[in-house]
Amino acid sequence: MNISQYKGSIMTGNMTLCNLLKQGAVLMVLLLVVSQSSFSQSASKTKDDWCATDEVMERYERNNPRVAAERQRKEQQITKLIRRLREEGRVDEYIRNNNVRLKIPVVFHVVYNDPSENIDSTKIKKQIERLNKDFQRLNADTTQTRSVFDSLAAGIDFQFCLASQDPDGNPTNGITRTPTNHGDFGQFDSVKYTNQGGKDAWPQEDYLNIWVCRLGGFVSGYATVPSGLGGLGDGDGIVMRYFDIGGNERTLTHEVGHWFNLYHTFQDSCNGSSNTDCNVWGDEVCDTPQQGSSSAGCDSTLNTCSETPEYPDMIENYMSYADCQNMFTKGQKLRMLVALNYYCERFDLKYSNACGGPPDKGYVKSYPFTENFENDYFAPQFWRLSYVDGRTWQEAEGTGGFGNSQKAAKAEFYTPSQNLNNYSYAMTSQNFDLTGVNKPVAITFSYAYAPSTQSNHDSLFVRLDTNQCGYIYDQIRIWAKGGDGLATAPATQQEFVPQSSEWRRDTIRISNFPSDTIKFAFAAEPKAQGGNNIYVDDINIFIDTFATGRAPSVNANPQQLQVSPNPSNGRFRIRSSLNETKTDGVEMEVYNSVGELVLHENHQINSGGLATTIDLSQYADGFYFVKIFNRNHQLLAKEKLYKLSDRD
Repeated sequence: MNISQYKGSIMTGNMTLCNLLKQGAVLMVLLLVVSQSSFSQSASKTKDDWCATDEVMERYERNNPRVAAERQRKEQQITKLIRRLREEGRVDEYIRNNNVRLKIPVVFHVVYNDPSENIDSTKIKKQIERLNKDFQRLNADTTQTRSVFDSLAAGIDFQFCLASQDPDGNPTNGITRTPTNHGDFGQFDSVKYTNQGGKDAWPQEDYLNIWVCRLGGFVSGYATVPSGLGGLGDGDGIVMRYFDIGGNERTLTHEVGHWFNLYHTFQDSCNGSSNTDCNVWGDEVCDTPQQGSSSAGCDSTLNTCSETPEYPDMIENYMSYADCQNMFTKGQKLRMLVALNYYCERFDLKYSNACGGPPDKGYVKSYPFTENFENDYFAPQFWRLSYVDGRTWQEAEGTGGFGNSQKAAKAEFYTPSQNLNNYSYAMTSQNFDLTGVNKPVAITFSYAYAPSTQSNHDSLFVRLDTNQCGYIYDQIRIWAKGGDGLATAPATQQEFVPQSSEWRRDTIRISNFPSDTIKFAFAAEPKAQGGNNIYVDDINIFIDTFATGRAPSVNANPQQLQVSPNPSNGRFRIRSSLNETKTDGVEMEVYNSVGELVLHENHQINSGGLATTIDLSQYADGFYFVKIFNRNHQLLAKEKLYKLSDRD
C-alpha cells in the first residue's frame, strides 16, 4: 500500500484541510495556509494533526513517483509474506529467528534560533531512555493495558543509543548543535540541510537522524518511512518539535514506529476489520482493532468499528493519537522486523558500529570462513534474505550436507499447484573484507537438487554483490547451474529431501575483485510450475594461498548498453557493440527492482553488435535492470531501465 493512502493524508485524511473547509472553518484554514508560523510554539496540541508523517510522505511520493512505485512494490511483497506466515502458523518462528538485539545509533541534530530551543542534553538522554523502555516494554505504565489487550502486547528488542562515534570515526556524544536564523521550519525538510539553515544528516545506513527544532503550528513531529531504492537519502529520519523532547510524551515513540514502517491504527478507517483482509487494509496489522477516526483523550468506551471478534478501540497503542499510549502489539513487532529485512536502509543498521561496537562489525576479515547453518536461528547473523511472493530461503532440519550435519538452507520450490516461474530468491552473506588480498579466493559449498520432471529448469546462481542494498543490477554472476546440470538426484514428483549420497560439492576460484568489500549471494530461481527444492550447505571461503597462476577474472567493468528511449512506456531499444561472442551468442536477462526475473532471451551477435527491442509494457512502472551474459555466465553489459506508462 502506498503511503499516500494513509488515513490522515492531506488528500483523504481526517481533520485535514478539505475536512476543515467542509466544516466551515474557513478562517482557520486561511490562517494556517497564509502563515503557519504565526502560531505560537506554546499553543496547546491538537491531537488530530500533531503527527505530519502522512502529509510529508504523500507530498514526497507525489514529487518522486519512482520511489512511490518502488515502495508500493515492496509493500505488496511484505503483505504476501505476512499473510503466508499467518496462514502457515510461522509468525512465532519468524520473530524468533529475527528478534536479535539491534543497537540503533541515534544522532540528535539540535537546530535553534533562540537559546530556549537549544535543549539540554539531559532531556535528550531522558528521551533515549523513554524510547528503550517503550520499545522493550519496560515502561512503568504497562499495568494500564486493559486485560483484553494484555496478551497482544509485545516488546521489541531494539536498543537505542546516542552515537559514540561520528561518521569520521571521531568520538561524539551523539548530539550536534547548530544556530540558525531560520524561523519556524514547518514540514518542508529545510531543517535537514545546512545550506537551508538546518543541519546535514549523518549517513542513514549508520544512524537514525533526529532533528530537533521549532516547527510552527500544532505539529509535534513527523518521520520518513522506508521506501526502497536506498531510502530517502539525506532526508531520511525524524523531525521533532523542541519542547516535545525529554518529557513523558510518546511522540518520538510514535514517530520511530512510522520510521520502522508502522501505520496509524486509524488507517483506512474501519476497512480491514475481518480476519481475511486485516493485513491488506487498515494499518495492515491483524491484532490492532480498526478505528473509525483518530481520537484524543483516553476514553476506554470507544468502539468506532464493528468487527469479529469484537474489540474496543486500542487507545493504548503507540500508533494511535490517544493520551494513554503504552504498547505495541505482536503484529506490529512482526511488521517492524519484516521491514528491517526488506528495506536495505533499515537492514544496514545491523552493520553500524556507531554505538561503540567493534570497527569490523558484520565484516569477515580472517579466513577461512565457514557457514553450516547450525545456529539456533536462520538466517545467519548479518545475512539478508530476499522475499518474493512471501517465499524465501529457509532452514531445513535433518538434511545437512552429505549427512554430516543436521541443518541446511533450503529454497522451497516444491509447489505442484503454484507457478513460481521467473522469481529469484537471494540469500546474501555478510561483508567480506579483502583489503590487501593478492591471491585468488576460493568458495566451496555443497548443494542438492532433484527436478520434479525431466523438463524442469530450476537454477542456482552464485553472485558477487558490491552494493549494500543487494540490487541485482550491481551483482556479478560467478557460477550458475540449472536443470540437469544442477541435479544431484533423479527426478521425482515428491518433495525432494536429499539423502546423504545426493549431495555434490563445487569450488569457485576468483580474482580481480570489483571491490575490497564484497558479499556472496546464493540466488535460486524456479523456471517452471511444479519445481522442487534446492539445498545449500557447508559454505567455506578461504584465501587460496597454494594457487599457481591466475584464477578466472570477474568482469568488474561491464559495458554500458545503449538504451532508448529511457524512461519509456515499456518498449526499449537495446544496442551494444559487443563482438567477442559472435559464435556462441549471449543471454539477456531483465529483472525488476525486487529481483524477479521478468524476461530471458537468447541472442546472436552480428557484425554490428547487438540490436534488439524488449517490451515491458505488461509490467508495473518502476526500475528494471537488463544484463547481458556470455555462455560462460560472465557479465558483459548492463543498464538500468525506467518504465513510466505516461511516456509517449
